[in-house]
Amino acid sequence: MNKTIKTWLPVFQGFYGTLFEFDDNLLLENYGINSIDIDIDYKEYQNDIAVNACEFIESECDFIKLVKFENVSSPKFYNFSNDSINCQITIDVNKLSDYINNNVSEFRAYLKNNYTSCSGFISRYSNDAEEWKESTENFTTFFDNHLLGALLQFYFVNEIEDANSDMYYFCSERICEGDYINKV
Repeated sequence: MNKTIKTWLPVFQGFYGTLFEFDDNLLLENYGINSIDIDIDYKEYQNDIAVNACEFIESECDFIKLVKFENVSSPKFYNFSNDSINCQITIDVNKLSDYINNNVSEFRAYLKNNYTSCSGFISRYSNDAEEWKESTENFTTFFDNHLLGALLQFYFVNEIEDANSDMYYFCSERICEGDYINKV
């Protein structure tokens, strides 16, 4: 059964301080342009990366039917979080449920590693797989926007050794940073 749910895009770690951060210095070196003489359209760059990142996620998981980009969300300060991509994902929830149930020991470890409160982090979500299973009706119903993204993050962490790099290369094959430079 397919459901469309608003959530955050798994795998994507944001722009600031990641592979996806726009590399002003490299471009200035490659194009020989003084930084005073250019204007970079960061917003368009980020949106284009986000659209392509959505395409990557859609192409890498057979139970994801469609990923529709909504917007890029950036924090006012990068102290506690990074950018995220908000999207709508149409997914076969029965296949997702089967996947998680077939990989429950790995899912337990994922929850312990990512949802256990510690110094500097207070989790809003349980780190108990049985609680997740119960609250999502066997991983088929999502009462808030975080849950589906978290379950899909587990899928990608479990299935693709370096999904973030794979996503970056997928996007970089389709986007040239030079296209976002405007001479003043």
